Amino acid sequence: MKSNHSVKTSSKPVITFLVNLLAGIIIIITGCSNQSGISWQNTPKDGVKAGEVIELVFDVNRDITNPYNSDEIGIIFNVWQENGDTLAVPAFYFVPYTSNGHNLIRNGEPVWKVRFTPKLSGEYFYNLTVDHEDERAETAVQSFNVTENNYKGFIQAKRGDRLFRYSSGEVFFPSGLNLAHPPHTGGPLEYDYFFQKMEDNSMNFMRIWLTPQWGEYAIALEWTDNQYPSHKGNLGLRKINSEMAYRLDSNMESAMEHGIYVMLCLLDERELEERSHWKENPYNTEAGGVISEPMEFFSDEGAKDAFRNRLRYLIARYSAYPNLFAWEFWNEFDHHRLIPDWENRRQNVGKWHHEMSRYLKQNDPHNHMVSTSVVGSRTDKIIWDYEEIDFVQAHSYVGKDHLADRSHDLFKLFEEEYPDRPFIIGEMGTDWHGFTRENNAEGTGLHNGIWESSLGGHSGTGMWWWWYEIDEAQLWNEWKYIADFTIGMDREKSNYYFVQPDTKAQIAGRYVVSGDSIWVWFYNRDNNWKNIKEGISITNTNPKQYYLTNIPAGSYQIRQFENGKFTKSGQLESNGTALIHLPPFMADYAALLVPDNITASNPIETKMTAVHYCTSSKRAHFIVHPSIKEAIIQVYTISGNLLTSTRFTGKSSQNYYLHLPDISPQVLVYRIVTAVKVESGKFNYR
Repeated sequence: MKSNHSVKTSSKPVITFLVNLLAGIIIIITGCSNQSGISWQNTPKDGVKAGEVIELVFDVNRDITNPYNSDEIGIIFNVWQENGDTLAVPAFYFVPYTSNGHNLIRNGEPVWKVRFTPKLSGEYFYNLTVDHEDERAETAVQSFNVTENNYKGFIQAKRGDRLFRYSSGEVFFPSGLNLAHPPHTGGPLEYDYFFQKMEDNSMNFMRIWLTPQWGEYAIALEWTDNQYPSHKGNLGLRKINSEMAYRLDSNMESAMEHGIYVMLCLLDERELEERSHWKENPYNTEAGGVISEPMEFFSDEGAKDAFRNRLRYLIARYSAYPNLFAWEFWNEFDHHRLIPDWENRRQNVGKWHHEMSRYLKQNDPHNHMVSTSVVGSRTDKIIWDYEEIDFVQAHSYVGKDHLADRSHDLFKLFEEEYPDRPFIIGEMGTDWHGFTRENNAEGTGLHNGIWESSLGGHSGTGMWWWWYEIDEAQLWNEWKYIADFTIGMDREKSNYYFVQPDTKAQIAGRYVVSGDSIWVWFYNRDNNWKNIKEGISITNTNPKQYYLTNIPAGSYQIRQFENGKFTKSGQLESNGTALIHLPPFMADYAALLVPDNITASNPIETKMTAVHYCTSSKRAHFIVHPSIKEAIIQVYTISGNLLTSTRFTGKSSQNYYLHLPDISPQVLVYRIVTAVKVESGKFNYR
């Protein structure tokens, strides 16, 4: 019997009533555990916390030809709470490995697993349903208890809201870059190194491709033997590369430990290109597939059913991760190399997106967001205008003159077409040909792009592409600087304004009014990638003054921001409109305008740290006032050398432990910086 692809239901299994009547008794009827062929290796223990991924392991005593083919065998984990709907989670076949440096080695026999993340506390009931060889069997119902946790939930997007949010309602602003695959020459092969860099620099978002584009280290879960010679006989249509799936497990778990959310890109246009990967594509009849022409991928029912089988496996194995940001169907499906005659192909491509996004929404028990991506500025409603597509995105590599201007133009285009959804630039760079950093040309483009997307109304920072080169050039602090500058900005209550929209003007600017404070950024358009790369001399701007309108009346302290630090640089008066005087600058000018009249009743004025001391484990302990939601914590030597700096977000506790380097006992200085206040003090390092 073909397994039912739909896994969301609203009724509990019929066997539920047996829990109360016959608890602990094995019922010998068709559909119970002795006929299911299931033997548990582990089951959930009481005390699981809400938001934690639980993993059940079991064996299936049945003759199975292809455990990755849901048409042959489909196992569903049914889980529910009293007076609640049943969630149905697909189980998946798992091959264990251990790591030997950069390589993986098989470690033990394959098993079946279920991954699930409970969102609420309380008692849960569960069983397994097994569909195999036209028969259905069920295991006995069991239960486990979940405890409360400070859990924000999965990331979501709702119509009418241009912000991403946790299911708790709190805003999530993605800040990160592409890490399509681990670098495989001259550097770390695993993502852990990059995750640590990202965490250290206040980044929280990345994008991984599950495609064959990157050779040996590509994380393509379903491909042909030619792509991975070490897996001869294990790959092809409706099969999974078990080693790459294990690597992706490790990457998702490591990212979660570092507070990083992941967008999984499932397909790349080159998979269907004749001159690229089409020959070995598992969907190609010449490689054992079901279609003979690339564009049949979007229309052939056999191809679509096979892809749904892959989606089912992805849901089973990865949907439980709370840090899975979204499923992204395609990287640039509309590229002219693949579809030169877009107008004649758009209907089938649009229908495919509709069918597959609907499948994900119906079957993903954790309801992750769904999107896709286009080459540049294609806003075609045949792709985007479906209820199941949660956010829109584009790619931009046309920022040679000034990436801030180009990013703004792209944002405005999609904002006008789709004002009811978040928008991000999923890939960003100055030139698609490659990374160029003569005289810091690429660093300038990166800086301009992420500052514009952070202060120009986007739903997240633009996602830079050249990740390995970012590490070589040590440009990580660009993300930390924009994160530090925007501490205290409430994006839910922010208004975004623009100065000098005329692209011929030398200076342009952005400012954000959020609460009582104003974040200001002006940039010199002459300071761009093209001019730097070509060695054109860039001169300082002349002193300028501009009116800032629609800002609260009052007196403001100007705190200029440069190289990651705020310094007081003057005063500004506003009656609803204020005149800001800009000094000469070569690159850009950033400042935070903070009201002078912050009263003692404002909780921000209370002492930010109640206790601070150093333990024998080389950690400084800060007990931060509950009113502080975001801050920068820095520790210096008494002579002013910075030892460490980190970002405090108050995610789970007001207790924060900061690791310090191994130094001799001495007096150290701490600084805690928020959007409106800086507090400093001393403590003895023992």
